[in-house]
Amino acid sequence: MLSPELCFDGYWTALKCCNDADPLWMQKCWTGEGRHMASCCHGRALQARDHLQNKLRRVKLSQGPCAASFDLSDFSNMGMLVSATKWVVTDADLRARESFQFGHRQIPDRCSQVAQQEDDESAAVRLWDMLGRGRSARLLNFGAGSWSDPLWAIALQRNATGLFVDPTGPPKELRSRAGIHFVSDFVRPDNVRKLLRGAGFRGRPGSPMPIDFMKVDVDSCDCVLASIALRFVRPSVIIMELNWSLPPPLRFVRQCHADWSRKWSSWSSVGFPLSTHGCSLSGALAELAQFGYSLFRLAGKFNAFFVHRDVADLLGGADVDEVFCFNQVWQDSSIVRYLHWKLSHEWRTGSVSDALRHAWGNFTCYDWVFDISHIPFTLAV
Repeated sequence: MLSPELCFDGYWTALKCCNDADPLWMQKCWTGEGRHMASCCHGRALQARDHLQNKLRRVKLSQGPCAASFDLSDFSNMGMLVSATKWVVTDADLRARESFQFGHRQIPDRCSQVAQQEDDESAAVRLWDMLGRGRSARLLNFGAGSWSDPLWAIALQRNATGLFVDPTGPPKELRSRAGIHFVSDFVRPDNVRKLLRGAGFRGRPGSPMPIDFMKVDVDSCDCVLASIALRFVRPSVIIMELNWSLPPPLRFVRQCHADWSRKWSSWSSVGFPLSTHGCSLSGALAELAQFGYSLFRLAGKFNAFFVHRDVADLLGGADVDEVFCFNQVWQDSSIVRYLHWKLSHEWRTGSVSDALRHAWGNFTCYDWVFDISHIPFTLAV
């Protein structure tokens, strides 16, 4: 293990230099001993180390927006101790959150560990089949660069057509599909309508075009892009990857900004995928409920399925209780979380206003440390 002074003034973080199990070559990158520094995390390792050392030193001196108690080690891509999965919420905790809820049906098999572990491709294809003859056979996929993708599964197995968008291009492992209009680009608020029209999606505000599925997984402002798209299309089912760090009723939504993709890439390259990305379960529900959607189920460990009220009965009912659902997810230690589970537990128990205040302070400080304070987010209940 490297000495503490080389690991950000004694702060334990997710950085490679603080893990003696990591390869020797990566440790040398962080300490400046590597012979070929250009190949060490794209030459960013030492810059990141120096930047974070400086920021955390200022935290200790109460400079900037951070409380002195802020601990960067609370923010990293981590699983959860099995013992923590047994931490419980009380009836008082649940009552404190009732008035903020969107869903009110407790359907155990929709958010159970079995449901979470089911691959989202199988879950999506089964829902497609359940839609029956009312299908439009049209799909919209924002974030379509992976071969493991529920909408690629529908397109290839059920002969559906649609618009698929991803800056990395289509997955090389998949054969081309004649009915899929693939665009290699970022999805942005100012190009959503152009992308849709280019693929023949002719809906407009007040008269959205019916489609079967929409998936949004862009690791940035997912909820914002979904809301913009819903002005022009009305999918029966929406699939979104969520940020499981924040429990209901905390409505976290990262907003769109031109700098996000650059910041995400540069920090990810040195071991820090930005924790404050995407949207929380309650954040997604707050955005989607205004268009007639409610929570249906979970699948694929990360993804939530939302269905429109027009097809909810056909699919077996929706309106799933998100607090109940989150507390079922809590029991799975393998779910990826982007902050320490002790914070998530503090925020799912006790006072809602205290949880909001504490989450706001931590997220504001985190964004300052990583130089993304100029990229807005919303956090409310």
